[in-house]
Amino acid sequence: MRILEKKDWATAWKKVCTCPQCESKLEAEPADIVCNPSSGGNQHDYCPEYFYLRCPVCSQQISLSDKDIPEFLKKQARDRANRGSYFDR
Repeated sequence: MRILEKKDWATAWKKVCTCPQCESKLEAEPADIVCNPSSGGNQHDYCPEYFYLRCPVCSQQISLSDKDIPEFLKKQARDRANRGSYFDR
């Protein structure tokens, strides 16, 4: 199969936001997206998957809406989260 066009996600997606704690204005890139996977436990312990950024100034978590993140970037963030949990064993 030939690749006719490959999207460069490093330059195609940027998110500008303001940290709610220290009020720093930030520009996030795809590698900055962190995925907190859902807990597959029982109904009482269940926590849905969510995505966030970590402020480089004060370490505050900045929530991201699922609608703001393309599916490909969500997959990359999930893969990073899964790799980290594998090596933490």
